Amino acid sequence: MKVGRWLFVSIMMFFVICVSQGYYNILRSTYYGQSYPHDTFLSDPTGRFDDFSEVYLWGSLTLHGGNPYTDRYLNNFHFPARLAGLEESYRPNLRQAPPSRSGYIPLANLIAAGFATWPAATALLLFMVIVCDGCLAALMFQAQAMAWKDSLFFLAAVAPIVFLSYPFIFMLDRGNMEGLLLVASWFFLLLYKEKKPLAWLILAVAANIKPQMAALGILPLLAQDYRFLAKTAGGGLLIFLGSLMILPGPLQASWLGMKAGVGWSLAHLADRETIENELRFTHTLFSLIAAGACHIGHKEWLLPLVKPVKALSLMAGLSALGISWRRRQDTPFEFQALVAVGIMLFLPPFSADYTLVHLLPILCLLIGKALTTEPEATRRQKIAICLILLVLAPKQFFIGTTSFPYGLSFINGLALAGLLSLGATS
Repeated sequence: MKVGRWLFVSIMMFFVICVSQGYYNILRSTYYGQSYPHDTFLSDPTGRFDDFSEVYLWGSLTLHGGNPYTDRYLNNFHFPARLAGLEESYRPNLRQAPPSRSGYIPLANLIAAGFATWPAATALLLFMVIVCDGCLAALMFQAQAMAWKDSLFFLAAVAPIVFLSYPFIFMLDRGNMEGLLLVASWFFLLLYKEKKPLAWLILAVAANIKPQMAALGILPLLAQDYRFLAKTAGGGLLIFLGSLMILPGPLQASWLGMKAGVGWSLAHLADRETIENELRFTHTLFSLIAAGACHIGHKEWLLPLVKPVKALSLMAGLSALGISWRRRQDTPFEFQALVAVGIMLFLPPFSADYTLVHLLPILCLLIGKALTTEPEATRRQKIAICLILLVLAPKQFFIGTTSFPYGLSFINGLALAGLLSLGATS
């Protein structure tokens, strides 16, 4: 094993930034007595576990025989309000004016029903254990193919990066189901790289929890593995229809209710107030442009920018895909995966920072390859690893909260644009 100096320095800088961020928040909260946003690099602490709260709510309704797309649970269902044992910890806006129907697709509600078989606090703990153990299992799966010295350094260096990274902590803080998708996407990448037969099933299930995960289908597309794509699409359709049919009530009513719920959720994300409130914790092409508009004092541009930036995102995605297609024979698997994940993260109108966890499997693949190819690691490998570490590091103390409140979106957006370009042209 020969660890390049550049890799050692890059990893050490990541840990230095993490420790500095922690000291910064402690200093602000204890010495200066400041509260949010100075005392944490995460979102508002009053919204902790909010995402899990909402998922648990719809899961409880489904578990008790309700339909999350047609039933108004406040009329005939008392949902649990004691997440983590405290009534006050449950958001008042969900308790008083909840959305009329679920904004999740059917399989996500059925998985939530599985968690709802447990008390809320136990279900939350179980969710975190599954996510953390799943990530450890993925790391061990990748490490088993390395020489023992390489695997030892790999686990010692990469495991702390995974569990200390900003998006991973953010995801746990929100209790978001993106954690389950991280485990799924990680094993999909590992199994598909090894041409294992279960890879298509993992992708089909993941896409039925969150449709954006279908972007990982770019990998078999670039490999011209059309049989794999057909199995994934067919299996995904069967899973979707089966999940929808399990819900009580007429199938057509469930379908129309699901369309309305998902439509409401998407419309809510495009609301100006939501854009302004969440802009500090996004990283897409739209947030990159919107952050610049807000910084120069033109918040009134936010809504008019939505449609033009959607068109620009579509053009950027097609361009990246076209370049990758032409270079598919020479592009390493890690960079093809970077294109797929980059399109999934950078080009939607809105994507919260906890979705950046999907860069973790690619980082591990790149570091694993660097350990086995040193000193022949290419310049593009080194740049990709450094950019991913920059995105994953909690770095709000570098940006400040008053002079440039949207600086995190700007930096992460630029880094993702660089990663997408790097993956497409490698």
